Amino acid sequence: MRALFSKTIFYLLLIVFAIFLYVFIEEIVFYDRIYPRVYLGEIDVGGLKKNEVKELVKIAIDQIEREGIIFFGATDLGEKKTVLFLTNISPSDPDLSYQLVDFKLDENINKAYQIVREDNFLKKAKKILETSFKNKKIKLETDIKEKEIENFLDDQFKKIIKKPSKPRLEIEKGEIILKEAEDGIILNFEKALKNFKENIADLSNKEIQISSFKEISSIKKKDCEELFEDIKTTLTENNFILTDSLKKKPLSREDLISWIEFEEREGKVEINLNQERVFAYLEKIASEIETKTIEPKFKMDGEQVVEFIPPQKGLTIDKENTFLKIEEAILNKEVRPKSDSDLGSESIEIVLKGIEPITKIENINNLGIKEIVGRGESNFAGSSSNRRYNIKVGAGRINGLLIKPDEEFSLVKALGRTDETTGFLPELVIKGDRTVKEFGGGLCQLGTTTFRVALDAGLPITERTPHTFRVRYYEPAGMDATIYNPRPDFRFINDTGNYLLLITKIQGDKLIFELYGTSDGRQVEMTKPAIYNIVSPPAKKIIYMEELPIGQEKKVESAVPGADTEFKRTVTFPNGTKREEVWRSHYVAWSEMWLVGGKPPKKENGGVKEENTTSTTSTTQ
Repeated sequence: MRALFSKTIFYLLLIVFAIFLYVFIEEIVFYDRIYPRVYLGEIDVGGLKKNEVKELVKIAIDQIEREGIIFFGATDLGEKKTVLFLTNISPSDPDLSYQLVDFKLDENINKAYQIVREDNFLKKAKKILETSFKNKKIKLETDIKEKEIENFLDDQFKKIIKKPSKPRLEIEKGEIILKEAEDGIILNFEKALKNFKENIADLSNKEIQISSFKEISSIKKKDCEELFEDIKTTLTENNFILTDSLKKKPLSREDLISWIEFEEREGKVEINLNQERVFAYLEKIASEIETKTIEPKFKMDGEQVVEFIPPQKGLTIDKENTFLKIEEAILNKEVRPKSDSDLGSESIEIVLKGIEPITKIENINNLGIKEIVGRGESNFAGSSSNRRYNIKVGAGRINGLLIKPDEEFSLVKALGRTDETTGFLPELVIKGDRTVKEFGGGLCQLGTTTFRVALDAGLPITERTPHTFRVRYYEPAGMDATIYNPRPDFRFINDTGNYLLLITKIQGDKLIFELYGTSDGRQVEMTKPAIYNIVSPPAKKIIYMEELPIGQEKKVESAVPGADTEFKRTVTFPNGTKREEVWRSHYVAWSEMWLVGGKPPKKENGGVKEENTTSTTSTTQ
């Protein structure tokens, strides 16, 4: 019995020793390599060094970016196949070119490398044994611009889907009628986006089939007929007029009808007004009614304030309360008898609310605006005419702004709305197989220049995002900031203890920002940006555009190497304390891109022809 026990102990010790030896050998063999049977997405990276994994994964990413991901959907209204490429390209303004997916390559490779690497030996041994017999698959963590992809799918498939509609009012031959509800034919974009994420996480670009379904309207025409007769009488027998102290704005029957909708609540059908549409109407007429708040502005002569514009209170439409008054007037209107020959006039008050200027007039003598405390500039030579115009408009909108002590300044908030309603011009952006107009061109010139003036002034910067790739307007690399309403924003805090005055200037191709205030004696030192980890641009890409004449070629992007940059800023205060910070930026490599008119060439098997230096885009229906 004792001999049997001893033999059992011996074999157990032998097994433990074998496991220890196996783990020890594995640690030596895979000291600087990823452990076996580890997968990054669908790629086996076991036994490889980090740099080897990086090259292997980059090949897979390049294939996805080159070929795109195909979406296919079919409904009773037709079928559609389209390719989503992971890069949006603006031929005229690189500010509007960006990638839809950030693959976070280094972070994901590090995650694969850390598999099994535990401080505790027992845990490490357990995981080594597990991975020896079972694959360990890591799905890539990525940043995806989901809203952009949703918008792309909405635009590409809009002809083969139909949103369901409830019973609604329309005007037909001058008479208000009630239209029957219509069932919808919907594509499941939510599931398609989920499949897209799974593709990206697996480093796969397999085709995505978009499922479809019918959406039945819960309200039918017969449920609304009694309510319809009431609202029809109200709209026929009355004129509704929006009024404030100075203006009258008659509401057209077409507008009123577009606001009215039928809703089911607790099993009962009711008439409501669509708040979003009413708000959109109020937004449309706002320029005729509202008055802007005017903040104090200063004209500088050297270091002296020589001209002052006093603050002025503004008025804006109180949309919520105006909506309630419209709703009360229309839905609770007691209609006058039909025997009256004239139509009743119903005045609806436009509720206005005042907006006080940030700066009070009693403070104008102690704002501390007396000297320049920071300066930043950037060069926009080579910009398109639209881009130049937008830079001029944007710089003009923020020229003369006052920034309160301890205020966090937001550039996006200061610029406000940036579209055709506020004087900005669009640029063309290539999305998929078509070009669309998009606003925002040139605004990153303002973001970059604001970054530089805040750096020079030694102010704390609370939000800054570099561009995806290096842009020629913002050299030296690493000192740029991208903005786009509502995000990304650029923000800093005025910690000087006094007001700051922002002055903007355009001199030739230079955009210059200056901050005036009172210097507290802080000194700012900055190193020049160091550029490292330079990556060669990918192969040239060709995008076939059926909108262009067949055979026409147009270069829209030059190749830009990828790189990492960093610089150091040291702010020294009069009391000797220092604030040191390192600003790092990562830029992806950008390939040379050409547009070519016509459809992409086909292989014999019907696929898209591929060459080492081309990528193709096509959409078939």
